[in-house]
Amino acid sequence: AEDWLATLKTCAEHLHARLQQSRFLLLLFDPDQNKFEICYQSHPVNRHPLGESEGRSGHGDTAGNSSTFSLTALSEVDWQWLERSKEAVEIEDLTADLKLMAWRDGFLEAGVRSLLLCNTNLGHSLEGLLILGYETPRTWTGVERE
Repeated sequence: AEDWLATLKTCAEHLHARLQQSRFLLLLFDPDQNKFEICYQSHPVNRHPLGESEGRSGHGDTAGNSSTFSLTALSEVDWQWLERSKEAVEIEDLTADLKLMAWRDGFLEAGVRSLLLCNTNLGHSLEGLLILGYETPRTWTGVERE
């Protein structure tokens, strides 16, 4: 598990350097609980982790600690949108978009205004999501989405 977490931390650092995102999240869907467990997240030191938790802990990287962070289930429309996507999808400005309404308030409270999301199982059932979050509205080029 330590190697897995170290790899995720390295990936988050490389993506941050290349795309300048402020948050990196890896979520896995738990069908028994009907929610997404946040397996890993990195966030600015002066920001709280995203998601509901049984106990807040630490700043920076949040993985492998005693707190389990999660996000509620998505609407059927959002689920299908993410499941059917053949590439990473973007939300340029959460304040002006109707996607991800179940998560919108949490992201906005955390200062996240724009998202790049990718199904971890592209073209197949939605098992997990990789999410990059930004504090300002933005768009991505095709190369960045790749």
